[in-house]
Amino acid sequence: MTYYRIKPDLDTYGWFELDYEKMLKTLGRKTFSKFTETDASIADKWDNFEARFEPPDGEVVVSIRPDLTTWGGGCHLVLNEKAFSVLKPLLAPYGEFLSAPSEGEEYRIFNCRTTKPADDSKSQKKLVDGLQEGLISLDFDPADIADAPVFKTDFDLFRSLYCDQRFKDLVREHGLTGIEIREDLATSPLQ
Repeated sequence: MTYYRIKPDLDTYGWFELDYEKMLKTLGRKTFSKFTETDASIADKWDNFEARFEPPDGEVVVSIRPDLTTWGGGCHLVLNEKAFSVLKPLLAPYGEFLSAPSEGEEYRIFNCRTTKPADDSKSQKKLVDGLQEGLISLDFDPADIADAPVFKTDFDLFRSLYCDQRFKDLVREHGLTGIEIREDLATSPLQ
C-alpha cells in the first residue's frame, strides 16, 4: 500500500489562521496545547472561530482561496464546502469537523482523531543536541494503517497529516486545489 504526506501550497494560497488568543481563552490552556497530540474530541468546546488567510510572502492579499489546506502545524486539514462534500464520507469516521468561517465562506477544520505508529525499524529521527529537528526517514507498517484514509503520527511530533490512495484519488478526481500529495514522508511539512 502506498501512503503520502499532505503538504499545503502556501506559496499560492497563504496561511490559514485563527485567533489564537480567543481559542486559548475559549478552549483553555490544557485543551488548546494538547488537542493536536491526542485523539480526543474538542467539538463540545469549539466556538466557530473566525478564520482568515494570511497572504504568501510578498503578497498584499490572498486573491484565490484553496479547496483544501492545513492548519495548526500541519496535522489539521481545512476544507471549503466543495472539499467537505467530497471528502466527508471518507473522513468522518476518523475525526471531527469544526466550523471556521472565513470572510463569508464556510470552512471546516478536520480534527484528525486517528494516530498511527511509525515503523521504528524503518524510521529515524534527526536529532540535534538531543532535540528532534526533523526526520531522516519515515515509514509505516501497512497493517497498522490499512483502515485509515488519513492519519497523524507522534513520530514527527504531529507536524503532518498522511493519507492513502483513496484520499489522493478523490482529491484528483474532483480537482481539489490547495495541497500537494507527496511521497516523501520524511521532509519538513513546509517543504
